[in-house]
Amino acid sequence: MLKKRVSKAEEIHSSVWFKIIGGLASVMLGILSLADFLQRRQPVDITGEWRITFEVKESSYSSYIGGIKNYKIFFTQKNQEVIGEGESWEFDTDLNFGSHVPLEFEGKIDKYDLLARYTLHGTARTTVGAVNLEVNQEGNYMSGDFVGTAADAKGIVKAYKL
Repeated sequence: MLKKRVSKAEEIHSSVWFKIIGGLASVMLGILSLADFLQRRQPVDITGEWRITFEVKESSYSSYIGGIKNYKIFFTQKNQEVIGEGESWEFDTDLNFGSHVPLEFEGKIDKYDLLARYTLHGTARTTVGAVNLEVNQEGNYMSGDFVGTAADAKGIVKAYKL
């Protein structure tokens, strides 16, 4: 009879430990899943200096088609809000003083997608447009497309973090 009681007590003891360990494992798994979810929801950080290239693929002004413009932009990101300021830039040659045309960005980043409006303060006029860019996981390359009011230009954008 004593042996039956001991074995019943051992069963209960084992059952309690099994429940405790199972409960702790469930809590840990929940915490890890939540951390993974929150990490995947955080946008990639693009703060820093970038080289951005716009290539015109379509335009109401045929001379713009095939044109490529380079810019050096500094992006600042706070949570999902992104602003950027810079100017036209040639990375192989010098531009004269009047050729440094200011460019500003304002937008939001959702995980790896940057949607932003831009304003280009040209010498003849100010034009506006929008970019839709996908950022790589490392946060050092973006690509996508743009539309702009300058001769209804549309095209592709590539950007590299400097």
